[in-house]
Amino acid sequence: MPVEDDVGVTVTPENVKALMVTHTPSFPLSFSFKCYGVDFSADGVESDEGPSLRISGNLGPLPYSAESPENRKAIGKILSMAPEFLNLRMSLSNTKEIVVKGELALGGSITPSRIVATASAFVASAKPLIQVIKLAAPAFGPKIQLV
Repeated sequence: MPVEDDVGVTVTPENVKALMVTHTPSFPLSFSFKCYGVDFSADGVESDEGPSLRISGNLGPLPYSAESPENRKAIGKILSMAPEFLNLRMSLSNTKEIVVKGELALGGSITPSRIVATASAFVASAKPLIQVIKLAAPAFGPKIQLV
């Protein structure tokens, strides 16, 4: 049964369905967020297995030798091991930034709750990799807050 709202719009099941379709997230999808003091960026991608989020977190630049030889050496050793955890990888980018990156499946249709849950799962999975860097080089990444 159609209902008229306060502004004179007739609300019908068809109108609601059309509104939901036009407001459902779709690709291309890109967003950024901050967690643990780390800047993350996410891109929605289609793969053979279905929609997924390709996410990366920038922990900061590799310290210069003159700036902190101990931190540079410790971080270099960690990066040389090409650490991976739950399909996430830590590496050094072309611009000498330490990054954690990976791709996680959205597990079905593209909905806001799946997007947020997948991004949250990525961050939770990335935390041990970030902690390894902070433990090995405590002075690195002063903005990183893991508590």
